[in-house]
Amino acid sequence: MIDLSDIGNNYKIFVDTCAFMNVKAEPFFNKFTPNLKDNKLLVHKSVLNQLKWLQKSDDEKTKASAINGENLFNELKNEGIATDFKTAKNDRNTDNNFVFIFNQYRLQYKLCLITLDNGLSTEILKLNSSESSEFDKSGNRLIKGIKILKYDYKGMPYEFTIPKPF
Repeated sequence: MIDLSDIGNNYKIFVDTCAFMNVKAEPFFNKFTPNLKDNKLLVHKSVLNQLKWLQKSDDEKTKASAINGENLFNELKNEGIATDFKTAKNDRNTDNNFVFIFNQYRLQYKLCLITLDNGLSTEILKLNSSESSEFDKSGNRLIKGIKILKYDYKGMPYEFTIPKPF
């Protein structure tokens, strides 16, 4: 079972667009956020821009999910649980921003991404190892630790791991 209070207290926690848009987002965040203590959910500006852009979709379900996602972020921000931030001025690709951030800060902090995107999850988890920067010359592990947090069809959290081949 996943230790939500460990993640809530000891990790820098980032949230991807799809984690806000899912129908089970609100139950998940209601379950997860009490574990944050003094920590906040970090939401990149590109996530908020993507939610705004998706609200213009011709698909009514996508549009409604994006509106609900933005409303959920605003509720979490108003409660002091979430905050938005930006990195490079013109970097609009959300997934690329997460790869950049996790690669840049993996030696300084324990990092967690809340997402439902399997491709992004796998790419981010692979940053837990590196031939060039995983260990120092004395053999001490330098990468602090990266986790991917997802939630299921009931809104129940679980930790994503890269599937092993048969």
